[in-house]
Amino acid sequence: MLRRIAVVAMLLAICWSTGCSHQVPQSIFLKADDLQGVIFGKVAPVRDAQEGWIEFKTKGGRALKAGLDADGYFVVKAPRGTLSIVRFAYQLNSRLNTITLDQPYSFEVKPSRLLYVGMVFVSPLSQAVYLTDDFLRDRAWFANRFGEKLKLESFFPNQKFYDLMAQYSQAEPPVVRVENGRAYIPGVRFLMGDIWPGDFRIGPGGADHSMIPPHEAIISSFWMDREPVSRAAFGLQGSAPIEGVSWNEADRFCREKGGRLPTEAEWELAARGPQWGNLNYTGMLNGQPKPGVDLERADLPANPAEWPDGPYGVRFRAVQLAEWTGDWFNEVTYRTSPLTDPAGPDFGGEKVVRVGPYRYSLPPDSRPIGVGFRCVYGGAAHRAAVAPPPAPAAVPPEAADQPEPRRDTAERSVLVALTDLVVYAAPSRDAAVIARIEKGTLLTSVGESGDFYLVRLDNGEEGFVRRQQVGSRNGDDR
Repeated sequence: MLRRIAVVAMLLAICWSTGCSHQVPQSIFLKADDLQGVIFGKVAPVRDAQEGWIEFKTKGGRALKAGLDADGYFVVKAPRGTLSIVRFAYQLNSRLNTITLDQPYSFEVKPSRLLYVGMVFVSPLSQAVYLTDDFLRDRAWFANRFGEKLKLESFFPNQKFYDLMAQYSQAEPPVVRVENGRAYIPGVRFLMGDIWPGDFRIGPGGADHSMIPPHEAIISSFWMDREPVSRAAFGLQGSAPIEGVSWNEADRFCREKGGRLPTEAEWELAARGPQWGNLNYTGMLNGQPKPGVDLERADLPANPAEWPDGPYGVRFRAVQLAEWTGDWFNEVTYRTSPLTDPAGPDFGGEKVVRVGPYRYSLPPDSRPIGVGFRCVYGGAAHRAAVAPPPAPAAVPPEAADQPEPRRDTAERSVLVALTDLVVYAAPSRDAAVIARIEKGTLLTSVGESGDFYLVRLDNGEEGFVRRQQVGSRNGDDR
């Protein structure tokens, strides 16, 4: 008598040629000596699809098709050995979307085993396809549907991250405090980065490593505008958020208000909160939509006052409105960030833009439609708290605390940029950026202040550069 691992009613029906319509099985049945295994995963973002299927190929070239449910999940019984995902399709709003992977994603099906193979993710911004590991949330869906007695294994070797994510899923929800249009975000330790994108060496796509890995961050308290800066703030009609504003313009606007643009870490904390779990970002739910409102749809009200509140009371427009952050973009930032108050690289060519969990970059002088911004006040970048309005700080406190730079009265010295760098309006990394200098450029030093040199540019303007980024003309560090 064969011992049964799980006794349930039916096996998954495998669709062959025409795809399937929501044919995820109601239950799973395996024998202890079964030569087949069950694989489980998800195609995302797929929600409210009328039909969907995913196609696999065995090592011998045999094709298998399995149905997707309305949220993109698939569960299929397959022969042991190498199996590859080659394409998938789903019908949404009467439109059939079929995507073929340039590089098939392969894994080993184990006899009598239940294997999670990840989430095949389609970016709504770039339509790039890549593999992600969302095991904890997907495992919760699986357990809710099939029971917790079935042992589900993950294809990915990320147990330490699973443990960390489980720890932060128990974080206490914050207390909302909003004053004069600004929300208070207290200092907290949280897990930045929402998903682990699996093994890019074997996953489809894999060009973007910038969102890995999830990592802990300690953020100092700060205030954030509850809503994005509006058109009215720029003298235009309407309460909708301003779009088509460059990073330089947004940065100047915030500094004139006594604030600054948020760091990427601050933005993510405000949008997602300290608790890791099903509610990833304000307006984005994993699984079923919030009753009565689908926040990823285009009919979300234009007036931010009607948008949903996030964990701290900050309002976001799900994946529909991207926002500038203060950080320079770098693909290895998540792997090299400091634990406390990460603020991105010291310099770069493009600025980080965030929209929900998605991260990309744009030149600071670009004016893209669909990108807005909001300001923050206080926090580690200011070294001092900025009170809620109507009395914000007039200038960045760190810059205000700096003494008047000492000017050289002797012969001017010539410096050389040791790397690409930026020139600040004041001796502070929080000051406005007034110029960018390429590596090897010669600069005339006319003074110094703390960790900065005061330099004169070719156009006659003066600004501050960091000491460690320049050297003397003969190559010796100053």
